[in-house]
Amino acid sequence: MATSTSTQASDASTDPPVLIAGRQHSGNTVLTVLLGRMPGWYGQSEESTLLEQHRLIDGISDLAARGRKLVEAIGLEDPDQAAWLDAFVDRRWNEQPELPALSLWREAMDGVSARRGDERWAQKGTSYIFYGREILDAWPDVRLIYMLRNPWDLVASRRRRNPRMEAVASTLISWAKGLKLARALSASHPDRFRMVRYEDLTGEGEATVRALCQWLDTPFDASFLDVPHVNPSENPYVLESETRGLNRSRIYQYVDRLKPHEVAQVDQALRVLGARDLAAHYYPQLPHEMGEQGLMTRLRAWAALSVAPLRYAWVYLTFLKRSPRHILGRTWRRLRG
Repeated sequence: MATSTSTQASDASTDPPVLIAGRQHSGNTVLTVLLGRMPGWYGQSEESTLLEQHRLIDGISDLAARGRKLVEAIGLEDPDQAAWLDAFVDRRWNEQPELPALSLWREAMDGVSARRGDERWAQKGTSYIFYGREILDAWPDVRLIYMLRNPWDLVASRRRRNPRMEAVASTLISWAKGLKLARALSASHPDRFRMVRYEDLTGEGEATVRALCQWLDTPFDASFLDVPHVNPSENPYVLESETRGLNRSRIYQYVDRLKPHEVAQVDQALRVLGARDLAAHYYPQLPHEMGEQGLMTRLRAWAALSVAPLRYAWVYLTFLKRSPRHILGRTWRRLRG
């Protein structure tokens, strides 16, 4: 894929950006907010799907429509820079119509950061792990962080936010695939890819953030840890809160929030997906023993798990009706890895 990483067009010179991936409820918003509070950083904590859409955007022939779609996908969170961003994207594509959306995204965000007086930017996107190799190849200086959380707590959080949602199959399929990709990227790009467990960020906050700051060449300050509790499952999409700081209160909450057969359902899904050893490797000291439930509990779990793909497919089809090309491309990327 031909890309340009030059930022001269935006008159900007910034340090390498950081993209933050991970399943929903894995702490990626918390980490993005934390980075955005550091001096010289601009953090965008709303979900970005630009990596999923950049090829579709490149296919739009009308330059004005292409520009609007790119600006929409960027989802700029600083309203003071919105007019500049519109004008910049329009100017750059009129100057160089063949410039890929992926390259212009980088130019635009570098320009926004420089105009704000920042030296670096961070962007959250839960799906970025499925595009990790593409972005690491396209931008040779970018850093990619993958947030990992134990799947039982992920299911518990998703159930609490939406009790009617199918939470096991839809969570575990992406969790297993994402973790396998993360391990591969960690081995192939050890200096530019880092995996961070949610349990370490919230349970061992100072040590974890210190290590991240060292990796990102950013001086550590204890004030970085004073972040608001964002997007809790019981009160979603909130970036400010009266409660602050990193703490252990939401680690292994599934013990109280999931029923025994729901815990067993996650255990069994991990086995079906060939990810039980991965879960045991990253979480060797769980509050429960995987697969050790009683017979009736396991039978009830298997019954629930057997219909989970059907419920998942129904939700998938409702999304498919809204944006077929986007959803099909997104699904193919997840299956292909």
